[in-house]
Amino acid sequence: MEIKAFGRTIDTDQVSDKQKMILGGVIAAVVVASTAYYNKPTYDSYQDLLEQIDKLSADKSGKEAQVAKLPALKKEYEAIQQNLKRMEGQIPRTENVPTLLVDMEKMTENHEVMLQTFVPAGLAPVNLPPAIVGDGKATAGLQNQLRQLPVKISATGSYPNLVDIFATFERYERTLAADGLNVAPVGKAAGAKRQLQVSFNLNAYVLLGGANGKP
Repeated sequence: MEIKAFGRTIDTDQVSDKQKMILGGVIAAVVVASTAYYNKPTYDSYQDLLEQIDKLSADKSGKEAQVAKLPALKKEYEAIQQNLKRMEGQIPRTENVPTLLVDMEKMTENHEVMLQTFVPAGLAPVNLPPAIVGDGKATAGLQNQLRQLPVKISATGSYPNLVDIFATFERYERTLAADGLNVAPVGKAAGAKRQLQVSFNLNAYVLLGGANGKP
């Protein structure tokens, strides 16, 4: 019997059993080596795929953790928005000055007090305390925009009613400050409610410009 191998014709009848075993071993080794060579790229690709799967799994876990925090982050964002709106409302813009003055006058009249004078002055710069100003860098923008609106007020009323007025000023949603307070009795005492004459300056604070922050 003749076979062809490695470009040669071999008569197997002339080959001894020992030579046949050696030849078979060589052929088997060549086949195994070829199989290993051709399978190597497949193995490397498989390893790369496993690494990509591990990375994607880690990314997925990280995103799931972030998604789980979304409700809490949303609540935190809403709280910040509400606080910002509340704080901005405490110091209105100059476009809100008319409304601010109306509120201040109503608060003075609504306590059985006879309002005698209510005289607004012009907007004036505010001298912030040194503890707030610091080196001036962080508060430069605020100092440029912040103004005070002083109003001279005089009124007559009983002590409890006058106390109520200042309590109302303190509860007002916007920032107010009183100074220059003078109190004097008026006439004779009428029972427990002796009338007092009071005069003071009530200062409101505004930021220059409209709602968009522009003059």
